[in-house]
Amino acid sequence: MTSLTVNGNKISVTVPDDMPLLWVLRDVLGLTGTKFGCGIAQCGACTVHVDGEPRRSCVTMIKNCTTCHGPENFDPARLPGHPEWHLAPIEMAWVGKSLGEICEQIKDPKRNGGKSMEQLVHHMMAEDSLVGWGWHPGAGRTPAPGTQAEFGALIKAWVDTGAACPA
Repeated sequence: MTSLTVNGNKISVTVPDDMPLLWVLRDVLGLTGTKFGCGIAQCGACTVHVDGEPRRSCVTMIKNCTTCHGPENFDPARLPGHPEWHLAPIEMAWVGKSLGEICEQIKDPKRNGGKSMEQLVHHMMAEDSLVGWGWHPGAGRTPAPGTQAEFGALIKAWVDTGAACPA
């Protein structure tokens, strides 16, 4: 059993030590404000405060935290937000997958939100503001390296050359 403080309330949960905090918050406690985004701590959709520091809850295991959004570390003006955020289906999760498995998943419309390769390129290019949040994450957050246009160009080049996945 793990005890933690969430939004000022002491809570005890019985979950595996290696369960990501994101799923404890969403699935065990029903607190759906924290969102699943990329699953690899890059987009910031899952950011919460743990002991006063921003952490990506998709890769923070429950055994590593005891305080989330407590009054001493909660600043509502700095919570991430985007009108198109929603919980991605579990089929899109990347936790525990190899780079090759993630690559194949990204290409598979059954596991990527129904996108063709052309739609995937469009999704990653500068036209998609939800993806773009990674480069404009708001106060106190570190943006992803490069620019969204550069990222989109890399995705397009990958697709144009056959979209090969690592073994």
